[in-house]
Amino acid sequence: MKDLCTAYVGNNIKIVHNKIDTVFTKATNKLVAGLTNTQYLVLIYLSEETTKCALQKEIETKFELSHPTTVGIVKRLSVQDLVMTRPYEKNRRQTEVVITTKGMDLMNSIKNGPRSILNKVDNDALAGFTEEETSQLNSFLYRINNNLNKLD
Repeated sequence: MKDLCTAYVGNNIKIVHNKIDTVFTKATNKLVAGLTNTQYLVLIYLSEETTKCALQKEIETKFELSHPTTVGIVKRLSVQDLVMTRPYEKNRRQTEVVITTKGMDLMNSIKNGPRSILNKVDNDALAGFTEEETSQLNSFLYRINNNLNKLD
């Protein structure tokens, strides 16, 4: 019989996700208390957009998040004055999310850029992996995600 905790791929992915999330959250909390992994990724995404904004629906799609999850993320970032929302000019039923000056200042204050935290966590997690193994792992995870998306 398979070991319940380690023999199932889905459970192993969940365990690794939890550990990466913990390490990542520790790093981001040094910047802003309570900042989650996904909130940080949304801030990077907005800061790298040429317009410094995106439709809330685009954020949902980009990060494969549900509507209620995205609303919660944006709301918590808004409470911290890192983003603001406004109705989209071309379709007032849609919400535009804009990174604020405070949000941009935060992103600009990170030594070696906002992606440096992502790179550090990846490098720590993948220590001892070759470039080929890392590429292969990403390919496998992408395929697993695609397989699961077909079930929706």
